[in-house]
Amino acid sequence: MNSQELIGSGLLEAYALGQASTEEVRLVERMRASDPQVDVAITEIELSLEALARKRSVAPPDRVRAALLTELGGRDGARVFPLTRNDRKDQWKTWLAAASVLILAGSIGTNLMLYNRLGRVQDQLARFESEREVLAEQLQVNNASLEGTREQLQVLLDPRRKVIPLAGLPVDPSGSARVYWDPFTHEVHVNVLSLPAPPPGKQYQLWALAGGVPIDAGVFDVVGGLQAMRAITSAEAFAVTLEKAGGVPSPTLSAMYLMGPVG
Repeated sequence: MNSQELIGSGLLEAYALGQASTEEVRLVERMRASDPQVDVAITEIELSLEALARKRSVAPPDRVRAALLTELGGRDGARVFPLTRNDRKDQWKTWLAAASVLILAGSIGTNLMLYNRLGRVQDQLARFESEREVLAEQLQVNNASLEGTREQLQVLLDPRRKVIPLAGLPVDPSGSARVYWDPFTHEVHVNVLSLPAPPPGKQYQLWALAGGVPIDAGVFDVVGGLQAMRAITSAEAFAVTLEKAGGVPSPTLSAMYLMGPVG
């Protein structure tokens, strides 16, 4: 192998980095001693690596320098000895090792920073997802409420429906409610305006009176807004009684709270 082949083989770089085998080191050093071109090429490689190490280096704090001098038994005014060729080679290898450590430390620091940032981003995404779910639930509730309001408005504004006011009877003269009945579709809705809360185990029951016969229209709760009841095909009046929960087949006349004729 001549000098040009050796220079182009990459073996000199491996030698400079300390990665060549024992036989390769002997070959390089033998040719370096006998061929100036090889010596110059190795020196250039060493200088470039040293320049790279210096470029990546970070100056230590003064306290580190003082501690190092104390550990070595030196002083600030200690004599400085010039480096030989071998010393130069050892120096740039030291610089290279130090630069590698600094680069590794910087890489670890960067990775930790990115990891922490990733954690924060993931937390934010989790919060956003939770907020999105809450907003979606609220939207569903609002949509359901809006749909219920729209249906109630359709009932209240439907000109075909008969509005039957129910007035309080002696059991509770202050009671009142309205029944909305569509004679064509037979749909019935009740809107409680004033009724006392029923005792435990009791419910109010709506009745339609047709030909003097009471027809069960279902039980309802004392809540605001319209409540859909059972369909009624014919009615001359509507009444409300207080019955056991779930309703009864025949009204309890002594517990009749409201009544009103169909106009």
